[in-house]
Amino acid sequence: VTCKYKWYLKYKQRLQRTPGEVTPSALGDLVHQGLAAAFVSLYNIQNNKRQNKKSAAWKLEQMMASAEQVIGEWHVANMPEEKATIAYTDNGPELVKDDMFYILWYEMIDKSVALVRRTLEHVDAVNRVKVLGYDGKPMVEFEIEKDITEELGLPGDPVTFSGKVDLVYEDQANGNTIIVDWKVRDKMSGPESEELSSQLAVYQHILNTAYGFNIAMTVVYQIKNETVRQPSLNKNGSMSRQKIITDWPTYRQALLDNNLDPADYQEEMEQKLATIEFWRPLIAFRQLNITQKFWDNFLEQGRSILTATVYPKVYGYACKGCQFAEWCRAELYDDDTGGLIPDKYTIYNPKSEEDENDTEAEDE
Repeated sequence: VTCKYKWYLKYKQRLQRTPGEVTPSALGDLVHQGLAAAFVSLYNIQNNKRQNKKSAAWKLEQMMASAEQVIGEWHVANMPEEKATIAYTDNGPELVKDDMFYILWYEMIDKSVALVRRTLEHVDAVNRVKVLGYDGKPMVEFEIEKDITEELGLPGDPVTFSGKVDLVYEDQANGNTIIVDWKVRDKMSGPESEELSSQLAVYQHILNTAYGFNIAMTVVYQIKNETVRQPSLNKNGSMSRQKIITDWPTYRQALLDNNLDPADYQEEMEQKLATIEFWRPLIAFRQLNITQKFWDNFLEQGRSILTATVYPKVYGYACKGCQFAEWCRAELYDDDTGGLIPDKYTIYNPKSEEDENDTEAEDE
């Protein structure tokens, strides 16, 4: 756990971001929900003999239809009816409808759909991914649990480990069983960050030791939080050669659409645009002796947290992108945190007494 105070807010205070905001975390949640719906759809297709005979194109569109339905339902349920901003008029400041918010909101919805489709196409989901099941349920957003009371060795009530695995599948190209975690990011992380990351290592250990799987490979699939952009024309009718977030096929098509010869641009632009990343998988191979070390370290963290009376904050780089950054900032500068509820934060699913001592693995 990077920040004990984050754990405290999330699992003790049961604090979460209020839906209905245009934030990076909201986009990430939408992409997660869309991908989950798509892979549940694929699982159902693969377990239906008649549907599984359909073409790859048909299957992809069924997956996308499921993703769009879930994203659309989230949109209807969470879009604020009245989002206001302050406008300064001749009569002084007035609250008016925030039109820009709704523009950004619809852009976020459209972007999430585009990111889901791009991801499904890149991983070749239809042809390569066989979604695994457990007890008749697809291992998509799969909740895992394990009683860790004895391993922790602490007095008191039972303690349960719980976590949620984005996807477990069999690679139909090589037969490997793989755990996948989707991450929507502004900046990509390198492989060295995953070597020391505990989240998937702990999930892998639980699935192998408590659920009977034989998994040696995990993938953090990083998704760039941008869609492909269209290049612009210069005033003289030539195409801009600036490096933008796009790819060569898109750039080439724009040249053809404007009656320009791709050969005049290819040598420079194909090489320049090849450095633009829209995804970066971080692949890790871990044997049981390695995941056991991660698990032992997790238990030590659990003992430290469950016996703690204070939860220190890790101010700094770790706060970037954290869902509780605004909360910590308000506390730091003595602002009223109560004013952040329910506009920014809400309390979710109050725990019953028997659940009070449950702990969860780091999932950020």
